[in-house]
This record gives sequence, structure tokens and C-alpha cells, in this order.
Amino acid sequence: MRRIGASLLALVLVACSSGDGNSTTSTSSPATTTTAGPAPTTTTGPTTSTPEQTIPPLQGLSYQKVADLRFPVQVVARPGSMLAFIVLKGGVIRALDLGTGTIADEPVLDISDRVRDSGEQGLLAMALHPTDDARLFLHYSGRDGRTVVSEFRFVAPDAADPDGERVIFEHAQPAPNHNGGMIEFTPDGRLLLGLGDGGASNDRFGNGQNPDTLLGGLVELDVDGDTAPRLYAMGLRNPWRFWIDEGLIYIADVGQNQYEEVSVAPLQPGHNFGWPVWEGLHCFQGRGCDEEGFVMPVH
Repeated sequence: MRRIGASLLALVLVACSSGDGNSTTSTSSPATTTTAGPAPTTTTGPTTSTPEQTIPPLQGLSYQKVADLRFPVQVVARPGSMLAFIVLKGGVIRALDLGTGTIADEPVLDISDRVRDSGEQGLLAMALHPTDDARLFLHYSGRDGRTVVSEFRFVAPDAADPDGERVIFEHAQPAPNHNGGMIEFTPDGRLLLGLGDGGASNDRFGNGQNPDTLLGGLVELDVDGDTAPRLYAMGLRNPWRFWIDEGLIYIADVGQNQYEEVSVAPLQPGHNFGWPVWEGLHCFQGRGCDEEGFVMPVH
């Protein structure tokens, strides 16, 4: 075990795909994730009493390096334990003991031999099965650039079998960028996958508003194989990360050149988030935008 002696893990995450002109490739730029505290409560209208004391606004953040790792993109905690998994873009998963601040010398899983680690491609996300501790799922770029979602199985709390891969979803990618990223389970046990619009720029392949493709949206996967993948939501440019919480889905979608967006919507199928008609809250390339039928971002 390698001692790193800290309880705070600060990670540098891949920043998926900003605008890239007419190029069909792009290079990711690292960006640091931070967590902000609750926003202060505000009041409107006249008042004759002093508002209840609230948590003061966050004034700043401090960081402490706990490990040198090559391109970590996600940390996934195992519920009910002090164990977390660090996903490395190159195709390796490492185990972190949250109690002692140590990273195990041996990887939990190494599939670097089947991952294309280039630009925005690589091992992009991990999800643990919500009811079966032995099952984990990975989203990665195959050696030929295709999107792959596979199931692996733990053989110990901190070790999984690389030879036991079960591919549950594959999709060709027309360009090496806008590969999406996140996978997360819904409360009813379906796995959602974020997929970009196919890459290049300006929705070159016309996928953002095409209901007949799985690109440019969220894809619902049945990990037990009873139903086929389906387009859960559309109109997204590159949903690199999203989160599900208390019946809502929060989507971080990467913009073209000027505007990123954060969208929040009820966790239900059928939403259209507007790309490429809209870039954030702004009409994209003067297309005569109308908000009707679209879920507009909150920011």
C-alpha cells in the first residue's frame, strides 16, 4: 500500500469538447472539479423581522494533493464502505481507502489493452450495480473508437476480473470527439448513458435533432438484456456528466464556442434539450429559434 495521508481527493477531470471549427478532432483540456457549499437563503418583498440565520456563502476553496495519477476522470464510492474507486482515462481503476487515505498498489481492474486513450476518448465512466455488489459497469472507447459499455464482476472487494467482460452496448462513432461520458443507474435499475452528437463541430452529422439515432442524447440500457437500448432524451451536444437525485436529472452539456449549459429536468423519457437549435440559452447560428418543445437550461 502507498500512504498518501489525506481525506480530501482533488481530481483533474477531462473537459470534453469545446468548439473546434471545422476540425474533426479535438484535444481535451484538464479542468479542476470543485464542490461548492449551499447557497445563502434570500428573501423578497418587505419584511419586519430578521431572517433566520443561514449558512454563510462559500468564500474559497483549498486543495491538498493526495496522489499522482495519470488523468483521473471519476471517483465512485462503494455504498456502506470506506472504499472508493478512481477511474483513470487510460483504462485502469484504482482503489482508495477513504479511512486511511491510501491507494492500493495493485489496480482493481486494468483494461488498457482494449481502450483507445486519445483526446476525448478513453475509459470515461464507471457505475456500480444498485443491488448486486458483484457487478460493475464501464463506459469506454474501444480500440477502433467505438463506444462500448460493458459489465465486469468483482472477485474481491477491491479486485475485478478483466477476462469476464460482458459487452452490453456498442455504437460506432463518426468522429473522435463528443463521446459523451457518464453512466448512472436510475432508481428503477435502468442504466443511462450520455452520448455526444457524433463529434466534429456544429452538429456536422445532423444527430442533435434526429430521433432515429442514439447519438446526441441519453440512452437507456437494460443491463439484463430484456429490452433493446432506446433514446431516453435528445438534443444534447456532449453530455459529459449528469447526476440523478430525488426524481431530477442534472445534465452538464458542453457547448460549441460560447456557452456551456446546465439543465435540470424531471427524470422521465422524452425530453429534448435543444441542440443545435439552441446553444445554452442562445439561438445557435441564427436559426430563428423557438423555445416551444425544448427543455431550456437553468444556467
